[in-house]
Amino acid sequence: MALISLPSNLVPNGASPFLLDFGSVLTPYNGGPTQRINRLGMRIGARFSMPPLRSQDDGLVLISRLMQAKADRLLIDWPLLGFDPGPVGTPLVRVAVAGGTTLQLKGLPAGKVLKEGQPVSVIAGGRRYFHFFNGATANGSGDVTVSVWPPMRAAFAVNDVVEIAQPKLEGHVLPGDELTWEMTINHMFEGISFSVVEAA
Repeated sequence: MALISLPSNLVPNGASPFLLDFGSVLTPYNGGPTQRINRLGMRIGARFSMPPLRSQDDGLVLISRLMQAKADRLLIDWPLLGFDPGPVGTPLVRVAVAGGTTLQLKGLPAGKVLKEGQPVSVIAGGRRYFHFFNGATANGSGDVTVSVWPPMRAAFAVNDVVEIAQPKLEGHVLPGDELTWEMTINHMFEGISFSVVEAA
């Protein structure tokens, strides 16, 4: 099935990001120090809310897209909330990597600053993977070595596209939950909220 996107005019009015963590903390019964067990697969999700929409127009389109995305995946812009990444050039993966937290990029403007906490998505194998930079500055050739979080859980190849200007979240809609909305007497769809969680 096709990857589902929302029309550009249907923009969430709120978002609550979250980190899906498969690790755990072991707590000994006798009061000894706890131990953190990290497991691969940590990923990002967010719960989005939508403004009231007219049932005859945008409301129909939104519900249609969300229902379709329940069977596949939804692609949605990550809210930047006024943060301007500035000129980013044509960022690509410079060195193939199979995991870890260190990513080498090329194609950035010389001296480009990547801020700590700045979001980024990487397209690998036809799927997007969402991360946050830990901060770095590109050299005069536009190359940079930067740490990312969560740890990479897919292999990135040379020249994979890196989305910095407008990162995108790709994932399942409301995994395990029902999709619901309110239909009001004034012909509006209200109370529409949905989560998108990275699938891989």
